[in-house]
Amino acid sequence: MELVTGPPQDDPFPVIAGYSRQTLFDPQVELLWSSTVGGQLASYRCADLSRYSSVQVCYPDGSAASQLGLVRDFTTNSNLVFTATYKGLRTYTKGCLLKDDGRKIPSLQSPMRCVALNPFHPVQVFCANDNGQGMLVDSERFRIIRQENMGCAPDSCITTCSWTTQALFTGDSKGKLSMREPASFREMLSTCAFMGPIFDISTNDYQIAVAGMSSIHPQMIDTNVKVLDRRMLYPIETIFTGGIPLEIKLDSYGNTLGYSEHNKLLWILNNLGVLECFDLSECPAMLVHGIVYDETMNTFITSFDISEMGAIALADSIGMFHIWSCLETDRFCSIHASPNYPKEPTIPTPCGSLEENPSQQIDWTTIDTVAASSYSWKEQVNKEEKDWLGHCDEYADDCVVRCHIYRRVDPKLISTAQKIGKFSYIPIPSSYEQSDRSSYGWIEYISPNSSHKSTNQSEEFQDNPAFRCVYTPIDLVALQSLEGFDYSLYNKSPFCGLENGLPNAYVNPVIQSLYFLEEFREYVMPLDKIRVEEEYCLMDELALLFQMMKVGSGQACEASNFMRAFQKIPNTSALGLLDGPGALFIALRVESFIRYMLEQLSRDEESFRSSSSWIQSDSKTTFSSIVDTFFGNRVLETFEFATNSFSQSERRQFLWSLQYDDTSRNAYEELMKDFPKRLETCFCEETRNIRAYNEASRIFESCTRCKYLVEPSNVLLIGCNFSDEEHYLDYWFRYCGENIQSSKGNDHQEEESFRAQAAHTAYKGGQDIPLELFLEKTMNNDTCLPSWKVKTSSYGDSGRTTLEKIYDLHFVIAFVPHQPVFNYPNKAWNDLTPPGHLVVYVRNSDESTSDSVWWCINDFCITRCQSAWEVTRFHPNWKLPCVLGYKVRNASRRIPKLEAQHYSLQDIYERACNVVINSVPNHSSSYLFPSKGSYIALDAEFVEISKEVAEIHGDGTCKILKPSQMSLGRVSVVTSDDSHFVVLMDDYIVQREHVVDYLTKYSGLTFEDLDPTTSSHPLTTLKAVYMKLRCLVDNGCVLIGHGLKKDFRIINFIVPKNQVMDTVELYRLPRQRLFSLRFLAAALLHEDIQGVVHDSLEDAQTAWRLFFYYQRVKARGLIPQLLEDLYKYGREHHWQYSPEDPFVAPI
Repeated sequence: MELVTGPPQDDPFPVIAGYSRQTLFDPQVELLWSSTVGGQLASYRCADLSRYSSVQVCYPDGSAASQLGLVRDFTTNSNLVFTATYKGLRTYTKGCLLKDDGRKIPSLQSPMRCVALNPFHPVQVFCANDNGQGMLVDSERFRIIRQENMGCAPDSCITTCSWTTQALFTGDSKGKLSMREPASFREMLSTCAFMGPIFDISTNDYQIAVAGMSSIHPQMIDTNVKVLDRRMLYPIETIFTGGIPLEIKLDSYGNTLGYSEHNKLLWILNNLGVLECFDLSECPAMLVHGIVYDETMNTFITSFDISEMGAIALADSIGMFHIWSCLETDRFCSIHASPNYPKEPTIPTPCGSLEENPSQQIDWTTIDTVAASSYSWKEQVNKEEKDWLGHCDEYADDCVVRCHIYRRVDPKLISTAQKIGKFSYIPIPSSYEQSDRSSYGWIEYISPNSSHKSTNQSEEFQDNPAFRCVYTPIDLVALQSLEGFDYSLYNKSPFCGLENGLPNAYVNPVIQSLYFLEEFREYVMPLDKIRVEEEYCLMDELALLFQMMKVGSGQACEASNFMRAFQKIPNTSALGLLDGPGALFIALRVESFIRYMLEQLSRDEESFRSSSSWIQSDSKTTFSSIVDTFFGNRVLETFEFATNSFSQSERRQFLWSLQYDDTSRNAYEELMKDFPKRLETCFCEETRNIRAYNEASRIFESCTRCKYLVEPSNVLLIGCNFSDEEHYLDYWFRYCGENIQSSKGNDHQEEESFRAQAAHTAYKGGQDIPLELFLEKTMNNDTCLPSWKVKTSSYGDSGRTTLEKIYDLHFVIAFVPHQPVFNYPNKAWNDLTPPGHLVVYVRNSDESTSDSVWWCINDFCITRCQSAWEVTRFHPNWKLPCVLGYKVRNASRRIPKLEAQHYSLQDIYERACNVVINSVPNHSSSYLFPSKGSYIALDAEFVEISKEVAEIHGDGTCKILKPSQMSLGRVSVVTSDDSHFVVLMDDYIVQREHVVDYLTKYSGLTFEDLDPTTSSHPLTTLKAVYMKLRCLVDNGCVLIGHGLKKDFRIINFIVPKNQVMDTVELYRLPRQRLFSLRFLAAALLHEDIQGVVHDSLEDAQTAWRLFFYYQRVKARGLIPQLLEDLYKYGREHHWQYSPEDPFVAPI
């Protein structure tokens, strides 16, 4: 079979003959893929083996690399095909259209040997080239994520690979089988399987089969396959074959030959074209079947593959394919999805119709080119399938073939475009026909007598927000990689999100809603109000968290310190506010948490005002609590006892709960009209037959309690009362006569379709909650008490002057159910709570107007809302309201403005230095506060307070259920005065939680160091250390360190980027691995550090020296040369410094 060396000049798309080199069942659709020795990639429909798509990937050029194979390996994911060729890594679509050829990255143009998909991220692919380098490539961004030199022996390279959920297995040209860590490609285990190259690897639950060749003498070649335990690479069995094994497949379920699930089959294809099957459930393995060749056609088998459904595909030497199965089924893929075919055009009636309208202008176009990719088109009618081009030629006289052109967009539509990130979106009008969207649009067939008239259908809801990721819970624990998580993919806003990996993360929406109350935030944040001496204070932790959220624009911070203080407050567990068996339903919990938190904040503020550190004694009586000023409603509470005695008291109420007692199921009026009535009922509430303490008789008696709103707060918090679940659902399900029973028949649909239908229904149903509330104060003649009327419609100019207060909707906390609500027929959520999560809508505007910008925040996922309707409309299968927040208009005029207090960062720093748990003298320069903008070096050590909880399955896969938690153990900060180092901080932190591992090898910390009774070091609190670091950052100090990102994360600290100098990023080339501090210190400073244990002082000083060494090299313009030399030296010495062969630095 002769192969041409290049494309002929007269044929722009030649087809090179050749037998199949590799065969592969598509895991997503019913396709069979094949690559030939001639460099062609093609796919075939499994139903009839008709060709679906094909492309010539590359041509031979006579080089040594091309003689080893053109397309050496390929794999597929849901929509792409990755090919490893002698010209590099190339990516194609399922239609064999080239998506990327690696020209942007030179490393991807080197000859590739093998390719494998990342099972955790299907858009990432691992490939290895002839130079022994392994690369992890992101197919979406077309960049190399990680690149490592995997050739341990000289002139060796990776020949085959297999990536499972447990590890990455690689085999090289020297017969070495390695099990590598997927995150770093670090070799965990290895064994010498053969003396020659490894040809193929196949894995199942706990076994790995390796095919290779061992040749001590040219006349003595071992022909066997080795089976090992893939968990520890222990040898299990050696299977001898009749020839050199080239391709192997493990059938995990034994369903290829109809065996039971207990039989494990191994299929082996050797160089003689014989396919053998061995039963591994027997010991030793027994030969079950042998497929030799078809003697009538004199062919032999060249490649094969086994599908998940038990079918086996064979390719022979003359280019034919065979699919065998012991089951009568047309399914070869577990998903059983058919390929996406372009829509078959409707062929018009015969040409006599042209005479009916002779005046019609016809644009005839001839087809003179053929696309490189070929398709097998599927007809919608019951006709025999025909070739697409022939189908066009046959009916060329009966139809008009017109080239499809792009449509001009109306300028009016462009004016309505909404820009999100780099792209702009506009709704698709009804004039754009629905049929055009589903077709490929290459060629458009027009009937001669057809008239294309635009339909007058109403525009549909095109950009459905129900599908946005903001309504989907994002589990950071399931991602198993908090360190490398890219939050910028979920947050393009100028705001900071909150991580949800901690327990009790349901409080995140409440914190974020309070942050967007500007007056409240500006009052809380100043550092002079923080009491450093009090270890757990909710107001202080909220202030520090607000400071982080202000600095961390577009990032995500962790509320771990706030959570720790919240858990230490009494009665939180008894009230069901903490995660656990006794926790309330999450939608109920958030209402209870708001009440409890505001009461606690008010007590913290009162305790702070009682001290003489901030407010002078003469102003204490006139100052009002900011919590009461913002959220406190003045309520008059009266008690009328059965003994005709009467008592009353005035108090503050922070949250109102809507009442649904008199809601009628048959009254489907608009919620906008009913909402003010519910709110007025809350403002004047009467409760009968309750027992209360009578001050006159000094006993508990039955009475009638009445509550009257005297003065509303500046921020109205309205709880939607999830506790009354039956009336709650009836109330919020009133959409155009639709009740909760009408949706029970749709429970077979998927979650996305439920949410989409619910969002569409809510869009048509009208506004549910008002954007504005108008409160008018009147006097009740019977009680002589004020009565507040609530209106939602706008007043005229004359009526508006009589209004007492006008409120604008400022935030909404909503519950997003993960499953349809009507799956819970009893509607008893306390017994069977539906799973779900919380999102918050916030308005970002100093003065709220109808054109204000709304943002939807799902922890760290922040997106801009399309309009206010997304905030004010609800549906039980989309989202349900939990808490509504209305802010008074012109709040800056109504809320008393507090004068900014001038405070010294040095004074706060000294207060934090005085917090010492044990009586041990501090030898560091604790009271030396650096000048503004000084350079300081930081290093931190940590201890482990909880182990990682993981679930290990029988196949060796590991799923993290609960990640390990670290706690700060020691912090060291140093500076230099050009002669010697000055220690600013060397603090050991007392641990309030049980430490499970002190990590002494890496931290240098022991139990005696952190125990107050035995420690020889001054111990302080985490809050005091945090305040000291906060003062240094606010003073403009530039922090130097190595790997500061992890330190900041565990400290729960965000530093502006212009104040961070991380040597791990300075000494790094783009998309290359990181250098360790020990390697850089040995290579550049000729210092041997981290010998037995780590010392944070030593590490901080080393990072300082490395930074200023970098500055000296940068001044001479030698940084590129230094980095290239460092990476070259690292690859040659396997990233370990060798004193026998020292690194030669430029200076």
